[in-house]
Amino acid sequence: MVNFFGGDGLEELLFPQQKLFPVYSLTHASILKIRLSLELSLTNILLFYFPNNILNINAVSSLPQNITHLYPFKSHFFTLNDPQTICRLHYIDEGRGETVVMLHGNPTWSFYYRNLVLHLKSDYRCLVPDHIGCGLSDKPQSYNYCLQQHIDNTLQWLKGINIGHFHLIVHDWGGAIGMGVATRWPASV
Repeated sequence: MVNFFGGDGLEELLFPQQKLFPVYSLTHASILKIRLSLELSLTNILLFYFPNNILNINAVSSLPQNITHLYPFKSHFFTLNDPQTICRLHYIDEGRGETVVMLHGNPTWSFYYRNLVLHLKSDYRCLVPDHIGCGLSDKPQSYNYCLQQHIDNTLQWLKGINIGHFHLIVHDWGGAIGMGVATRWPASV
């Protein structure tokens, strides 16, 4: 099953009970766009203040104290073997049950899905990678950051951690990556 986020109330799972601004007469779609803008701003601030060498060495422990309570997950790393370079792909693995893989967009990272993971992990195993170049994953300077490479990375990661069948939740650039995964592994999604 593949889910695309829209203005159908799923934003409440991502941003529960947050009163960040007056609502007035905005539509649900407008509210979602404003909330996503705020989310992207926070992500960009984190990436600006924490260069790749700091993030990759210490992972979540490098995040400021006022952020770690928002991202209370254990970090996992998978080593991608690629002819170009060897990279560490960061991901979170929370919960038990049927597997749900969540693929973020660009320039976000697994932090984007934190509230959804907290909501679903009681019934599902939630796997959320940070694509290479994003979040807590490696950010090599000379790397082929193309769609096919991200699809291949995702497939290599899923094979490497022995995931056979999974549900897929995608957002933005993660939609193209997820559809590439789904077309290569149609029986698994």
